[in-house]
Amino acid sequence: MPSDLLIYGKLQRYKIMVGDGWTEYSETSRTLKFKPSSTTTTSLDVGIKMLLEGVEDLSLAEVKGVRNVFPELNGEGFPLLKHLLVENCDEILYIIDSTKCLLPSRSFLCLETLLICHLINLEKICCGQFPIIANLSSFSMARDLTKLLHIDIYNCKFLTNVIVEQEEECEDNEQIKFKI
Repeated sequence: MPSDLLIYGKLQRYKIMVGDGWTEYSETSRTLKFKPSSTTTTSLDVGIKMLLEGVEDLSLAEVKGVRNVFPELNGEGFPLLKHLLVENCDEILYIIDSTKCLLPSRSFLCLETLLICHLINLEKICCGQFPIIANLSSFSMARDLTKLLHIDIYNCKFLTNVIVEQEEECEDNEQIKFKI
């Protein structure tokens, strides 16, 4: 690895915005917003990918050559990620694809906000086994994603179910109610 890329691994706080149209506001200390343009690279380079494990606020727009966010972009499962925005990424089929690798147990535990916009080929939020997000109407999701406060999904024509409007009970009669 070139020595100039080692600086990325040493960053403890950063707000990096690649491309046009991003606002500077972010409540987190580790923010990465990536939108390729004619003057920037069209893919995430090695240095940017090094920041993904510790990122707290990640926004991806118009990224090419990516079919899923996990594991393609980060095999560690984004353990510190609080806010995820994915928009206008035409090639993304799944946010999480755990069919080819095991998702680490600490994945997405800090997730508070999930925004998915204009992913015209998105089929599922999660493909494969992931007890925390695989079925957003399950008891395990509600129990494990305790920090998730907000989900927005816009213009994802192949996505069929996200939250089923019903109450579910677990074995010890603990009820979870979803507000829609």
